[in-house]
Formats: sequence, structure tokens, C-alpha cells
Amino acid sequence: MRADVKSGATFNRAIAKQPKHFPVFWAPVVEAGEESGNLTRVLNQLGKSLEASIGFKRKIVSAMFYPCVIIGVAIVAVLVFLLKIIPIFSRVYASFNAELPFFTRVVLGVSEGLQRFFFIWAAGITLAVYLFRLFLKTPRGRAWFDHWILGVPLVGEIMKDAIHVRTALILSTLLEGGLNLMKTLDIAARVSGNVVYGEALRKIITEVQQGKSLGASFSKSPHFSHMMGEMITIGEESGKLASMLEKAGNHHETRIDTTVARIGSLIEPAIIIVVGAVIGCLVVSMFLPIFNLANIVQ
Repeated sequence: MRADVKSGATFNRAIAKQPKHFPVFWAPVVEAGEESGNLTRVLNQLGKSLEASIGFKRKIVSAMFYPCVIIGVAIVAVLVFLLKIIPIFSRVYASFNAELPFFTRVVLGVSEGLQRFFFIWAAGITLAVYLFRLFLKTPRGRAWFDHWILGVPLVGEIMKDAIHVRTALILSTLLEGGLNLMKTLDIAARVSGNVVYGEALRKIITEVQQGKSLGASFSKSPHFSHMMGEMITIGEESGKLASMLEKAGNHHETRIDTTVARIGSLIEPAIIIVVGAVIGCLVVSMFLPIFNLANIVQ
């Protein structure tokens, strides 16, 4: 960047050449700041926007970290039980040469299948994950996933609120930076992070071009909350659109905090119950023959 600026390139063009390090909407905002003579104020606003975005991402990651760790530990525990402990019981019961309960035979069969075909299963799962990731990189795959994730209970709610926060933050930052409304909406649509909301924002752009107010267009959209539409309408009428967008984003961020806390309070005991039930079933299946040991020996 330093070399580009020294060679005569504008600051916004130097930023545009670094898409891996700067968000796509920074270059046009900096350009507007350069043209208006308010570059310092624009850069301060972008800095605040970046801090808010990083803090928001950290909040989501930290909230989901503990449940993911619990799920990972649970999977490892079940695999250890199936691959290491159950085979010991299998050898003991094989020496009796007697018919075992159906439940026990099923568990022993699963354990044996995992042992014999473990690497095949591992390779198959790895290949499936790889192919799925390739599918998600296609336009069709991305569109399918973006539609699907929004319908997942609780997770979909977080995603919708996160997109509301992202959209409000980008719109308020760009407007504060001096960009015109249409260009601001176009950038927001391109960096929405979700195909469904990108299409919704492009539809709003069309309606605004046709003379409809921004607040009315947001209120009409089935994808954006009615509250956000009302806040935008108030912002348009009061001349404080960027400020009201920021408040709308704060509202949805608070909703995310509430939803994440609710998920945490539900998922932790749910995982413990499910893991306990699975381990309990495995243990019972192994000890069922012992209850009938006298008949097996005879």
C-alpha cells in the first residue's frame, strides 16, 4: 500500500488492491472521504465499525465453543467405548458359545463393524465432507445452504439477527462515510453474507429507485424485521438515518445475546442427557448377558 500511494495511486485504490486484508466496502467509503475532505473522520468510523465487527464475531465464537467441546468429547467417549471396551466383552462372551440378547448382538455388531472398517468409514466421511464443501462453493450449493440454515431452529434465528446486525452496521458506516444511498445499498447487498438477504436487498434497491421510501421497503420485506423498517423510517424523517441504523443493529445484537444464552442453557443439559443415555445403553447391553450368566454357562 505504501508503495502504491508513493507511486501516485489514491489511498482508496491502494486499499482496493488488498481484498484479503480490508473489507470490500472500505475502498468506496475511503474514496468518499477523500473527495469530501473528511478522510480522518471516515477512517475513525471505519475503525469503530471494525472493532464492533470483531467483537461481535468473538462473542458468537465464544458462545458456541463450549457446546462444541462437549459434543467433541462425547463423540470421542462413545468411540473409545465401542472400539476399546466393548471388544473385551465380546471376547469374553464368545467363549461361552451361547446366544446373546438381541440388544447385545446389535451393539457387538456395530463395534465389530467399526473395528473392521474404521479406515473405510473415516475415508468415506472425509470424502463426503470434502465433496459437500465443494458443493457449497457452487452458486447452487451456496443458495441451498443459505436457504436451509435460516430455517434451522435457534441457529436460524441467530443467523437472521447476525445478518441484521451486519447490514445495519455496513449501512450506517457507509452513510456516515458520505456514500449515497443507492451505492450504500448495493455494497450491503454484495457483502450481506447470505444469498437470501442479498436478493432481498437488491429488491429493496429496485423499490427505492421506483420512488418508494427506504423504511417502507424494509418494512415490506419478509426477511427484515418490522422493527428495523420502523427505525429506518424514523431515521429518514428525523434526518438521522445512520444513527437509527446503528440503534437497530444494537437491538438485534441484544437479541443474539439472549438467543445464545438460551441455547447455552438448553444445549448443555441436552447433550449431557443424550450422551448419558447412549453410554447407559451401551453399558446395559454389555451387562445384560451377565444377568443370565447361569443359563449361558449351562
